[in-house]
Amino acid sequence: MSRKIIAWALSLLLLALPTQAEHSVNDVRARYAEIPEADMLYQLQPDPETGEVGRLSSEAEQSMLAYARFMRWLAYVEDPLEMDDGYGELAQAGALLLAANDAAAHALPQPEGFPDSLYETASQGIGGANIAAINWMDDDVLWTAIEFFQRDEGERNRFTLGHRRWLLSPALQHTGFGMANAKSGMTYVTMYVHDFTAPSIEPWERIAWPSAGAFPAEYLYADTPWCLLLNSDVYPDPDEHIKITVSCEQTGEAFVMNRLAKEDAADAYWIDDDAYGLGVALIFRPWTEFEYEQNQHWRVRIEGLRRTDGLEETIEYQVNMISLEPVPVRLIELSADSLELCVGDSAALTADVVPAWADDLTLRWSSSDAAVATVDDAGCVHAEGEGRCVITAQGADDQFAQCEVTVRAE
Repeated sequence: MSRKIIAWALSLLLLALPTQAEHSVNDVRARYAEIPEADMLYQLQPDPETGEVGRLSSEAEQSMLAYARFMRWLAYVEDPLEMDDGYGELAQAGALLLAANDAAAHALPQPEGFPDSLYETASQGIGGANIAAINWMDDDVLWTAIEFFQRDEGERNRFTLGHRRWLLSPALQHTGFGMANAKSGMTYVTMYVHDFTAPSIEPWERIAWPSAGAFPAEYLYADTPWCLLLNSDVYPDPDEHIKITVSCEQTGEAFVMNRLAKEDAADAYWIDDDAYGLGVALIFRPWTEFEYEQNQHWRVRIEGLRRTDGLEETIEYQVNMISLEPVPVRLIELSADSLELCVGDSAALTADVVPAWADDLTLRWSSSDAAVATVDDAGCVHAEGEGRCVITAQGADDQFAQCEVTVRAE
């Protein structure tokens, strides 16, 4: 794409994501808890050998639809997503063709005995669908497929993030789902996404994944790419002058990314403007080995973006890692279980909450006898007078640890 700048602007804009109120941990958990589960996956079992197309149960379709909506809501894409029977037929026929070939691709040969009309429908289905190949079958397999679409970390996908971009497209309003099992045991799941039927796309500029505010750590792995999807009508030509910095509040580490070749994907960013959904993808992966956990705070700063009017823009937002389910405190670990001090001495106790990704990491320190020893909010113990007392570090969920302190005369 070529950039046409009418006037060079000297102004610098600093914007934050998102424009609406950020999700809180309670918002995310409440929304997640509303997603219905499916006890029965098939209304009619598909069979690749006989050509029986089959169909997902209504509750399976509604469960998968709700999960897809949840993912879009996380990214602040509020446009309604609805089922379409025609897309459902395409998606189910496509799943059958995948299972018959036992291969995941958007174009496949016609199996022997596969009717011509069914093959035509199925080919249209896999050509316009997100596809997941999963080597197991359980009650959560449909949700797993949606999660695979969002992660998109495979070698064939992470440089385009096509599945994620289709799923988050503001133009997507109608969809359909399909699933079939190959003889080998592989499960093939499809979600039809080549849809631009949203009657009135709300003005949008940027869509981030992971998104600002509370974001489930369960959806990020060490090799999961991050991205910022840009409306090309607002940002007509992102280029190599962009600088991306991702920093961790807990460790103080900062990863600075400049544009590099695709084979240098670590600590780099790249741009993909292929037609996956709407917009251009600014893709970055600041590390190759890392474990995301609740209570981490990541700040993203993107500098050097230019808008259609020529204004240079810096975007900043913070991703607060949470857990989809509450995580209780299991244990409090103290640095010492006994101390011997002389009057007037001080000693520092440290306490670790286990696990570190528990919901509530707060600690309250107390002494059983302040005349013997006192303790401050940081765990610093001060010997006041001869005797014995117990210092307690009280955590959440009724967990605590104690240290016996003996104070002697000077």
